[in-house]
Amino acid sequence: MNLPYNKTIFFSLILLTFLLPLFFIPASTSSFDYHKGLLITVLVAISLFIWIVYSFFKGALIIPRSLLLAVGGFIVATFFVSSFFSEVPLHSLFETGFEIGTASFLLTLFILFFLASVIFQTRSRIFSLYGALFLSSLLVAFIQLSHLLEGFSFFSLGILPNSFSNLIGSPTDFTYFFGSILLLSLMTIEFLPVKRFMVLYILLVVSLFFFLFGARGFPLYMVSIFILFFAVYKIQVSRKVFSVSLFVFVGIMLFAVAGEPVKNVVASVFPGPISVEIRPSWKATFTVGQGVLSEGPLRALLGSGPNTFANQWARFKPAEINATPFWNTNFNTGSGLIPTLVITTGLIGIFWWVIFGGLFLYYGIKAVTTRPRNDHSQYLKISSFVLALYFWILAIVFPVHMVLFAFAFLMTGVFLAVCVQEKIIINRTIFFTNHAQGGLGFTIPLIMIIVSGIAGLYFLTRSLAYSFASNVYFQKGLTVLIEEGKSDAAEEKIAYAARLWPRDIYHRYLAKINLDQLLNVASQNEFSQEEADTQFQAIANLAIGNAKKAVELDTADYRNWYMLGEVYLLLNGFGVQGVLEHARTSIVNAYSLNSTSPVVVLEYARLELALGNREGARSYIENALRMKPDYLDAKFFLSQLEVQE
Repeated sequence: MNLPYNKTIFFSLILLTFLLPLFFIPASTSSFDYHKGLLITVLVAISLFIWIVYSFFKGALIIPRSLLLAVGGFIVATFFVSSFFSEVPLHSLFETGFEIGTASFLLTLFILFFLASVIFQTRSRIFSLYGALFLSSLLVAFIQLSHLLEGFSFFSLGILPNSFSNLIGSPTDFTYFFGSILLLSLMTIEFLPVKRFMVLYILLVVSLFFFLFGARGFPLYMVSIFILFFAVYKIQVSRKVFSVSLFVFVGIMLFAVAGEPVKNVVASVFPGPISVEIRPSWKATFTVGQGVLSEGPLRALLGSGPNTFANQWARFKPAEINATPFWNTNFNTGSGLIPTLVITTGLIGIFWWVIFGGLFLYYGIKAVTTRPRNDHSQYLKISSFVLALYFWILAIVFPVHMVLFAFAFLMTGVFLAVCVQEKIIINRTIFFTNHAQGGLGFTIPLIMIIVSGIAGLYFLTRSLAYSFASNVYFQKGLTVLIEEGKSDAAEEKIAYAARLWPRDIYHRYLAKINLDQLLNVASQNEFSQEEADTQFQAIANLAIGNAKKAVELDTADYRNWYMLGEVYLLLNGFGVQGVLEHARTSIVNAYSLNSTSPVVVLEYARLELALGNREGARSYIENALRMKPDYLDAKFFLSQLEVQE
């Protein structure tokens, strides 16, 4: 297990563990999830390539003999099959390459899980991984504290624009990341003779501060249960009532009872980040799931396709959502990440995820209840299982983002590696060549693998670079449009993003910019009539082309059809002939994909008015107001209609 390839992959995974919470790309306005997704994909792809080459060089594959790996493979296969039957296959397979819900990225995470199970089969390597995680969390905590304290904000590197910003991702992910560090530092203090390592106590206090400051409800009590388990275990082993775990448990319980006044005081000094996650309720998520499963045998078996929850939310969300402040929010995930993935992959996906969870718990219980060889052995079994379980529970209950979900796979692989160490499972060796390593029968296939691997890495890197660059230009275009109001400059940047990596959202924004440009041309008097007509025609063609391209890239997103209908209605208002039928088709399609949206219903009213049907327009306006009685746009439109009458 000490071959050079093994060490190379080991250092790659240690680097990933250390950088994942910290990593960002300077001068990029895109989400940190994009940055971290790029890091994961590149390091995992390089590690896999090295593992394949050197496994071929050895003539054998050495992998843990575990059903958990096999079931993980079936989950990935289900995602790919579901993607091919999706309404938008490319959207489900890849999209930008950094979405958690796509088949390609889930494959990347399962490869990470597999590599961790192979590489971390020695105690020293797992300690190195924990050390990298501790060091990374200390740096994250230092940067966050310096960001919150006046006079020290220069340590935050100018990348955290407000008090809620952090390097992990969302405020919720930040809080729960430090929940995992709290658990790991506490287990290390209790189970290992590390009393002199003051840095662990410092990390314990810091992680406890960040966790208590942001945690509410279920996660607070979940972590408390874990800590109570540590305390009881420590009492049984040492025969001493007092322990650090018991002290921390009592403190958390006291804070849970009287925590809000304390939080308010702390918030006046450290204004963020607070773990407030806007997400659909469990009831709403189940309603969407029932809608997907009821669409026919194919959708029931394979779901709507990975990475398509937002489209299904628009179609099946409960009507009572219109009474909430988030009535027009297009959620990309449900109440939790795993339920979202289950909905998009159907009954087959549900089956394999349940089997995966059951096997994980089986191995975990078996590992924890097996007599340990020594204290280090027990520590590694409990710590790896508890951390993996913690991350998986969060993924079920919350719509976690990149860092926490990646750590769920990484720590599950580490736990499986510990099971190999403890002989709970064994390695399986698969021999696939009997050729002498110097013969042509070995050399030629090896060269082919190396060349194809390098070519694959090149095309993967190239695709990821184009995708990432497109997102950067898109974000810059939005910044120019929103903050500076420069539509021409924004159009140039977003158009370049669309050329690099076509996405429906890029073309939808371009169509919106084109509509604003049409209104601007129509209101100006500095051009001759001929020049104005020529400019109007050119922009109108761009608007139609961009809206049609958005529809072409994702026919299942109502927003694309809505934008196309809006373009045609505006052109009709300027006297362009023959566009109303196209507007009708577009709005009908938008309504079929989001029939509970008062916005779409109001667009129907505008269509009826354009057709000269005032009573039909009034009927649709009233329908929109029944859906959302406080819908101001509908009230304003109705008042305009009454004035005209």
